[in-house]
Amino acid sequence: MKTKHFTTGERLDALRVMMEGISTHKEEMTAIGISDALLQEVADQKAAVESADVQQEQLKAQLKVATDKVQKEMKALLRLYSKLRKILKAFYPQKFWLTFGIGAKR
Repeated sequence: MKTKHFTTGERLDALRVMMEGISTHKEEMTAIGISDALLQEVADQKAAVESADVQQEQLKAQLKVATDKVQKEMKALLRLYSKLRKILKAFYPQKFWLTFGIGAKR
């Protein structure tokens, strides 16, 4: 059986619900070993995860912009490559094409 992979948002939402439930029953929590110190540690860790998640999303956005630029530049490069290839194939006989990395096919 496949294990479900939760997103960061889903995990944070589940934690938010849990923390709301704990705060509703705060008096009972100390008796079962959930101290204010533990709750503060959870809150601090949650804040660290949220901060890292925001940074990750910013980096993903930057990566998308960079990827789009690479694709645009590659498209332009391939047009130039094709132009060079056509010129070389028109000027040189087929037996010389491999010299230029062009497959010997018509």
